[in-house]
Amino acid sequence: MITPDNDDPVERVLAERARLLARPLPEPRRTAVDEVAVLEAGGERYAIELRSVERIQPVEAVTPVPGLGPPWAGLVALRGEILPALDLPSYLGRSPGPAGPPAGAAPCAIVAHDAPVALAARPEGGLSAPLAGTAAPPGVILGVTDDLLTVLDVATILADPALVVDD
Repeated sequence: MITPDNDDPVERVLAERARLLARPLPEPRRTAVDEVAVLEAGGERYAIELRSVERIQPVEAVTPVPGLGPPWAGLVALRGEILPALDLPSYLGRSPGPAGPPAGAAPCAIVAHDAPVALAARPEGGLSAPLAGTAAPPGVILGVTDDLLTVLDVATILADPALVVDD
């Protein structure tokens, strides 16, 4: 039996180890970085870190702007604000796919046009590298999860000079 007054060094070490192993494990801290918003566009699923999202709001329609080509889908009206709608599949070099109209993204909101948006915990495990030959700009795709969820870096997308319209 191990007692605190036992002077045997082996018993003291074993008692300390037992005490450390018996304590409850700390709960993992979950922060906004650990959570993602998952959206569908062009038949594929994408995730962005929740800290990059100010609000999620479905919209009725994306209004095309004459002369404004890909990767821009047009404009959306959101609570009295006019925001640009990014055609995400087009921006990433993919075809629009069978999923219907594209989802748009703006610096202050994710606006989904006929596409579900869900909140989820950051996928467990590591991320695989994007498939070879991906046409997405460098740094935009952080990786791909085991269940084929493409994780995007919103800051890199918004900093892309190719998105500037200067006509």
